[in-house]
Amino acid sequence: MRSIPIILLTFLVILLLTSLSFPFETWIPIDNEPPGTNPTIEIVSHCDDYTIVRVTIHGFWCEDVYEEGETFQKIWVPVYGTKMEIGKPELPAVRGLMGYPPAKNSSDIEVVSATW
Repeated sequence: MRSIPIILLTFLVILLLTSLSFPFETWIPIDNEPPGTNPTIEIVSHCDDYTIVRVTIHGFWCEDVYEEGETFQKIWVPVYGTKMEIGKPELPAVRGLMGYPPAKNSSDIEVVSATW
């Protein structure tokens, strides 16, 4: 009869250790879109002098990361990577390519408005 509690205890310990070894990802919503919704990028308007682009992030994933006895939070957005700057926080980044007329210099490009 004592073997059942020992087997149950062993099973619970294995279950606990297994669950601790897998990271738990949590979706942090920003709007009402379902978890895991990719960011949307849309061109609102454009002409020869400007292009207005809207990037909407619907939420992001958050995961606890344990390093050298400390807990950190890693966040990322679906499909896109991180800034990958060595020695700096690993922040998510939404990247895309946008062409501009050859007559324009890349130094003429600037962000004139951003809302968070």
